[in-house]
Amino acid sequence: NPEGPIRTEQIGQHVSWIVGILPYIEQPNAYRKFDQAAGAYAPANKPVRAEQIPTLLCPSHPNVVTDRTDDLKIALTDYAGCHHDSEAPINDDNNGVLFLNSRLRLSKISDGLSQTILLGEIRDVADSLGWVSGTRSSLRNTGELNDPTTFELNSYGAPNAPAEPAGSLRVGGFGSFHTGGAQFVFADGSMRFISTNIDREAYRKLGNRADGELFGEASNGW
Repeated sequence: NPEGPIRTEQIGQHVSWIVGILPYIEQPNAYRKFDQAAGAYAPANKPVRAEQIPTLLCPSHPNVVTDRTDDLKIALTDYAGCHHDSEAPINDDNNGVLFLNSRLRLSKISDGLSQTILLGEIRDVADSLGWVSGTRSSLRNTGELNDPTTFELNSYGAPNAPAEPAGSLRVGGFGSFHTGGAQFVFADGSMRFISTNIDREAYRKLGNRADGELFGEASNGW
């Protein structure tokens, strides 16, 4: 997007990191058909925006619905990139790995690839703008780890997180439909399950690519 911070609204270019990796997850046709210059919400991109990609869905998701209105379908993702280590608007000064217009070499993840969260699970939210949108719909932070026992039912009868007000700058944290925690992908490509019982300070550090802090014994709860 030309500038930040990024609000949860259908205004702006807002092309997500997921669009950028489509050729690498066996979706070359979707990548070719998506007009990045036009932006995530352009009418020309409606067919791709409605395309539900199985790779982006967790098998534990209880009910996958893409319909939002009669003439608009928005396909969702259960996985988001980590943009920051605390609750803050999505912007170009975030300290995660995937943030506004981020372009990082591995050397910039100086805390270590195995000590830095790249992606994590999220719960579908009522205001989701879909996987094409580089808003909180595909980005989260390690400011919180949602308790999977506090679901509310959405209008489709599935557990859901509450919506944010239109235009909100709040991003929110990761979460899942699993009992006890969520699955995460680290920058070295490894996958780990993080418990909701993890020390919150240790969890926060995992979202920062270059804080220079020791992880130490606070890692209990992986």
